[in-house]
Amino acid sequence: MLPLKKINYVLYSEVNPSLASHGGEVSLVEVIDKETAVLQFGGGCQGCGMVDLTLKDGVEKHYLNKLMDLKGLWTLLIILIVKMLITNN
Repeated sequence: MLPLKKINYVLYSEVNPSLASHGGEVSLVEVIDKETAVLQFGGGCQGCGMVDLTLKDGVEKHYLNKLMDLKGLWTLLIILIVKMLITNN
């Protein structure tokens, strides 16, 4: 099981300082099935075309190396789209 304190610690001490240099930030929204963290990008990241690349090549790789129980990261936008598609079908 993923310790929420450890996820938030890595977010606020290691990930957000890098994103802040570009005016962005990321926060933990929820953990799904005890292995997938859902993150919400904000600030300068919100609406940025590079947010998917930042998530996969930056934030996710960093987390997968730090937290062995973590299997993946999703953005809140992806979760909302999936829920909308499920609800409409």
